[in-house]
Amino acid sequence: TTTPDISPPIISNVLLSTYSTIVNFSWTTNEPADAQIEYGLSASYGLETALLTQRLVDHTGISIVSLTPSTPYYYRIKSKDQAGNLGTSAGQFTTLANTGDTTLPSVPTGLIATPSTYSIALNWNKSTDNVSVAGYKVYRDVTQIFSAATSTSLSTLSTTDFGLTPSTSYSYTVAAYDAAGNVSAQSSAVSATTIAVSSADTISPVISNVQATSVVSDSAIITWDTNELADSYVYFSTNSSNLTSGTSNVNSLFLNHSLKLYSLTSGTTYYYKVKSVDASNNATESSV
Repeated sequence: TTTPDISPPIISNVLLSTYSTIVNFSWTTNEPADAQIEYGLSASYGLETALLTQRLVDHTGISIVSLTPSTPYYYRIKSKDQAGNLGTSAGQFTTLANTGDTTLPSVPTGLIATPSTYSIALNWNKSTDNVSVAGYKVYRDVTQIFSAATSTSLSTLSTTDFGLTPSTSYSYTVAAYDAAGNVSAQSSAVSATTIAVSSADTISPVISNVQATSVVSDSAIITWDTNELADSYVYFSTNSSNLTSGTSNVNSLFLNHSLKLYSLTSGTTYYYKVKSVDASNNATESSV
């Protein structure tokens, strides 16, 4: 039988680094989930950051920029899991007084876009500033899709834009910002076209990093990775040779997979295996 996942992610370890016009956030979730922040001058919010669709457990360096100095704001963190369950965490912060710094960071250079079928990897050279660079904004076809502090993965001056459409051209630019809210001009644009899905694709996804996490008395979360976008299945049972129960998400394709097992019996050993099927219907399974 298939038991639907109806439990939202639990958000914890929320940390804020507050400046005059920028606030950097980090938090964790107990299962892989996306990330977005609503914010505004009242509890009605009205503004929000770009949705980060890659589902992670550690959410770091997500930034709200272009804020007003010495001003109180309301915020609400949102993280949604693979089954569509939404977890939230709300609070308030006050920006610091203006530092008087009006110098813009230098424009990022050397932007390179490397396409795959469903994603494009981006790399660029670091900017400089009279004080220090606080982070970078990444734009796809004029729309901002990332904004993160240099203390996060973007300190490597790279990121990947996931969930794209095959055989489609995308254009990217990058801008740098400092803690005072000064934003550089955007870099020279680069374009890349995602690779077409081959009708001759006969290669199955490669499954790795299979593990059981967040194991409690009556539930557990099974996570794994695939080297290409694929759907998600988990089969499980107390009998290793007869995995009769299962849960799945076949409506979306992911690189990072997470499915929750419910109604487990406390103190009982369970056996499981995972399965993923790519867009060309090539399937692969893990061992039990």
